Amino acid sequence: NYHCKKGYKGSYLSCHFGYSNSNIHSYYHLLKSLFSLLKHGIRSTRFKDIYDIYYLLKEKEADIYYIYTILSNKDAELTRIKEIINDILLNEDFKEKASNIKYNWIQVDYSVIVAFILDFIDEMINIEKSKRIKV
Repeated sequence: NYHCKKGYKGSYLSCHFGYSNSNIHSYYHLLKSLFSLLKHGIRSTRFKDIYDIYYLLKEKEADIYYIYTILSNKDAELTRIKEIINDILLNEDFKEKASNIKYNWIQVDYSVIVAFILDFIDEMINIEKSKRIKV
């Protein structure tokens, strides 16, 4: 790989996978926000994270295979993740707080964001199912 010549000072991911440092930061923020939401559930007060997740997935066109690989390496059960995220995002109290305009810095309707995030997780579940079928 041309990035990995002797003396290269960049990160492992940029060297071996061609990700720029800004992409690496975006994936880090995306996964950190997702894990925070999973950890805190409806008690989360980081509503801006939901809009960040949407923005990083859609507007930055996140690589679904890369995210899938990271989650599968963490032994994440994608179906369970989808159930948890669905329960959180559709919880009436959470939804009311998260829909507040002060968190919605991208000005996209909350229901559109929820549908997109759940569809993205569904796509990862389909990747997982297709890998099981091929084995």
